[in-house]
Amino acid sequence: MEEDPGERRCVFCGGARMSREHAIPQWVGEVLHGAAGESGDWTTWYAFGTLSENCERRHPAESNRPTVVVKRVCRDCNSGWMADVEGEAKPILEPMINGKPCTLSLERSAERGDLGDQDGHGAGVHAF
Repeated sequence: MEEDPGERRCVFCGGARMSREHAIPQWVGEVLHGAAGESGDWTTWYAFGTLSENCERRHPAESNRPTVVVKRVCRDCNSGWMADVEGEAKPILEPMINGKPCTLSLERSAERGDLGDQDGHGAGVHAF
């Protein structure tokens, strides 16, 4: 069976079973909503195309939480290693979003195995 050249593939593994990935995790929206109070209104703004095209869109968010959903990640990546990374990031990021002091260290990351790629190899630091 020949692959459809127009079919979207996962940007991470090339898989075809695409899912809806929240570019801003839903829990971040909940935390931001709490910080903004009930009157917080969100507008989604994004640019696309080349710099010379200067294409952009602005529209009120569907709810009173920031929402950006893309279909560029497969179900396996979205519910697998990406969910794991998000689960590790949440207890670190949530207090920071709420303005609470937090100390980060490379030593702690190395002990937990956070350095490297999704398979635990390499010498990079993930940006959450």
